[in-house]
Amino acid sequence: MILRVAYTGNDLGFLEGIKKILEQYPLVKLEAFCKDQHLTQKDYYKLMSYYATRANKFMVLLDNDSNVIQPFYVEDRTCAPDYLKIVLDHWVLYNPIKDGHSGNQEEESGA
Repeated sequence: MILRVAYTGNDLGFLEGIKKILEQYPLVKLEAFCKDQHLTQKDYYKLMSYYATRANKFMVLLDNDSNVIQPFYVEDRTCAPDYLKIVLDHWVLYNPIKDGHSGNQEEESGA
């Protein structure tokens, strides 16, 4: 899976929160685009315009074929690290991972 994040230089705490959560999900690749960095500015605007958002922060979770799993908008208050964790936990629970484990230990143990 791929998580694309658009942010500004003022949102470094936001990006650090995302990175901390993604440590638990090694199969999720982070692609971060900062509005204030010249090298990623073009990709920042491309991502923001493709998903029609004008807020300073935005995230989108994609599968490996670039199909949208979940967009995270500031406008509907879903663009937050806590909500990302909920979505990733849900995705791991109901969708098999590479080795076939669902991520739900209770189902596997029969509890």
